[in-house]
Amino acid sequence: MFALVFNLGFWISTNCLEQRTEETLAKVLSSLVSTSESALRYWVNNELATLNTFTENRPYLPKILSQLPSRAEQQLTEAEFNALQLPFEGLARNKNLVDYWLLDSHFKPLLSRSNDADKLAQFRQWLTPELMAKLHRGDDLFLHQLEGNDLDSPLVFIAHRLLNSEQQLGGYILFQLNPKVHFTQVLQLNNYARSGDSFAFNADGQTLSQNRQYQSEPLNLIDRLLQPNVDKVDVSPFLRPCHQQLPGVNTDGYLNQQGKLVVGAWIWSPTLNLGVATEMAYTEAFAVLHDTKTVLIASQIVTNLMLLLFAYTNWRHQRRLRQISMEDDLTGIANRRAFDQWFTTALANRRRHSEPLTLMLLDVDKFKPYNDEFGHTKGDAALKQIASALDNALPRSTDLVARYGGEEFVVALQYTNSQQAEVVAQHLLQAVAQLDLCASSQAALANVTISIGIFCYDNDSSYSVDDLMEFADKALYRAKALGGNRAEHYVTYRQS
Repeated sequence: MFALVFNLGFWISTNCLEQRTEETLAKVLSSLVSTSESALRYWVNNELATLNTFTENRPYLPKILSQLPSRAEQQLTEAEFNALQLPFEGLARNKNLVDYWLLDSHFKPLLSRSNDADKLAQFRQWLTPELMAKLHRGDDLFLHQLEGNDLDSPLVFIAHRLLNSEQQLGGYILFQLNPKVHFTQVLQLNNYARSGDSFAFNADGQTLSQNRQYQSEPLNLIDRLLQPNVDKVDVSPFLRPCHQQLPGVNTDGYLNQQGKLVVGAWIWSPTLNLGVATEMAYTEAFAVLHDTKTVLIASQIVTNLMLLLFAYTNWRHQRRLRQISMEDDLTGIANRRAFDQWFTTALANRRRHSEPLTLMLLDVDKFKPYNDEFGHTKGDAALKQIASALDNALPRSTDLVARYGGEEFVVALQYTNSQQAEVVAQHLLQAVAQLDLCASSQAALANVTISIGIFCYDNDSSYSVDDLMEFADKALYRAKALGGNRAEHYVTYRQS
């Protein structure tokens, strides 16, 4: 019962430990991904603020933009170009920008780092009427939608409206960022543990930042989902919720792009219109739990082995106690209690199967004079030898010899009729005689002998244990009266 309670408690405790660990891990992952999203949002706001500060610190820009419409080619003069290029290049190097553009009100390039018309055309395709209206209102734009991008590298832009000296629309400043560099620098500051990784992704499942998990290959996690024969373990589950702009956490484990089992959390940022995910290797996430469970399981095994050893030792001890309680202290054979239990069972068996059952009462002849003459020590030694001789003379497991009290013994023989009992009785008489125990001076014979009273229960009469003992005792009395060293049957006594 104790072992059952212990193992049940261990199982419940282990389950509670796993549940608490998963809950704690879910909270940690949710906190990390929320912090990562906040850090990325702060960084974007900081970049937009930098852009505003840059334009505010260039008071000559509105004047230049006001003069452009009056010029025939509407281009910057060489002096204006050189005056503007230096601060733009300085900002590009400082912010690690991929490219920049100074545009007039019709999106005609006035100044650019690369003069890449394809990138600018891509940006123009993204400008929906709603986005253009926001830009004209003075809202800075942060765009990273990659739909329809035919270029090799991701395009992420920050756009800012410029006013001329008349406070009319004069142009735009456009910065191209490298999210694989900028986003990664921000998100990796929040990486947790050795295998922890945070990255940004858009609604198509394309990552916008470099990360430890996927940096060796181009990323399109939706393609990974559509691959055939995907393992039964869930793959990048944040892709489905991200279309619904729902946060989530998975501590059950799912396969990342490289097919490794990870846990993770994700959140969608409506402000930035992108998602942020944090992942960690499953083995590292649950390393402490697994180590703890290993120690607990080892402790459970050791405890169960100790309980098993204790139970086995206690069983042997109880068995030995029962054995001792059924043994005669002096002779080592069965005692009267053992005989009573055994004979009750044998009698019930005889009644069921109608097989003969023989009971013998044995008594050592002239044993009191033997004790008086040789002492109780030698008397006890003689009883031990007699008991051993009687026990050895009964090789069948269905037979029993027991010390009944003092110098009296009792023998019970199952499946034994009168003729067979007579043969056994003669063997018992002979076995004791062969001990050559010197008898007392009052004995009729030189050696110690025994007398036997026999009753064979082989009829349909209904006898109790006391009846059988009484019949055998009368037969024993007859044997004693006839001089001892002999066996007498109750039937013989009754007929004489």
